[in-house]
Amino acid sequence: MYSAGILGGGGEYVRRFRISASVIAGQMVVKSPLTGNAEITDAAVNDQTEAIGISLEAGTYSTTQGTGENSAEVMVKCTFSPHQLVRGKVSGGTGNDTDFDGSTHNVIMTEPTGEAAGITLADTDVGTSEFVGGYLVGLSGNNAGAVRIIDAHTDNTSTAVVVPFDNDIAQNDTYLRTFAVNNGPGVEITTTFDQYVGVLGATVDLPDTGDLLVWDVLIDESSPNQGSVIIQNPSQPLVELVTYFQDHVFSSTAL
Repeated sequence: MYSAGILGGGGEYVRRFRISASVIAGQMVVKSPLTGNAEITDAAVNDQTEAIGISLEAGTYSTTQGTGENSAEVMVKCTFSPHQLVRGKVSGGTGNDTDFDGSTHNVIMTEPTGEAAGITLADTDVGTSEFVGGYLVGLSGNNAGAVRIIDAHTDNTSTAVVVPFDNDIAQNDTYLRTFAVNNGPGVEITTTFDQYVGVLGATVDLPDTGDLLVWDVLIDESSPNQGSVIIQNPSQPLVELVTYFQDHVFSSTAL
């Protein structure tokens, strides 16, 4: 993850913070939970309250006495802007760089028979995870690059849009279910706290748990905000989110 700028403009704020847990460069960090604590720690996968920002360097936490370069006290440089936008990759699982797939509850869907109205994608692998309010993006076939808002979901049966695609949904066309602008607050992050989790899982609806609001979505580095997107890798598109902290330690906007 890295800073994608400041909402409303202005410069990035960066300073060093003491750590209370080992961190890696590029991960999301929050204020340590102890009341009045001046340290930072890992964000939880589904809780980013009292956010600080993104660590710009790694640091190893220690409680072993030392001096000089081996001192137990470690500080790392981090962003800490209250209105920071954060950009990062979306993973297909709870760990980093997990592929998307077409299994139940996952996000790559395939039309089994064809549908002439351009509305309903009848892939049973939608499972019970609902992306209503998210994007349905054509990856291959008649509507490659086209983007619509998911409007309906039927467990283990189909997902549908209300504004039809321009073309029929043909047999074996593939589509991506993913987040959309303004989804949230509720986006999980991976177990190393430096990518977003793109799969909701069984019986989970969008938005998921967490304290991040989706500001923008990029698919193969193009934004649906421009209309259609340019699909470069239909089997494994690069999906990225730009998010906004809903509960920053210096400026809470939590609802």
